[in-house]
Amino acid sequence: MPKIRVGLSHWITDFLLLHNGANLFEGEYEGGIELFKIGEILSHHSDMMPNDSYPIGYYPDVGCIMVDSKRCKKGEKNYLWLFGIDRMDLKCDFKTWLDRMIMAQGNNYWEWFR
Repeated sequence: MPKIRVGLSHWITDFLLLHNGANLFEGEYEGGIELFKIGEILSHHSDMMPNDSYPIGYYPDVGCIMVDSKRCKKGEKNYLWLFGIDRMDLKCDFKTWLDRMIMAQGNNYWEWFR
């Protein structure tokens, strides 16, 4: 796996070592959630994104799934957020997010509590 000098949690790096990205919850008529391959993470970073956050995936009609590398490096658990029309703090780590996505079958679980 190529080395990237960004703060990623061990949950993310372990997942990428096993799967090197993934497409989750793809339907017959709709795209699913894409988790980028390790070599794609830096190429998906744009100038509009904060320098201390990195996209690890894309959620259709929502935006990029981002990792706040400052929070990761500090050992904080709430480092995932969504970068789209609005910024949304998911208030969780990768493992919790993946568990919730599986339980919600790919639906926007964070909207359930609005």
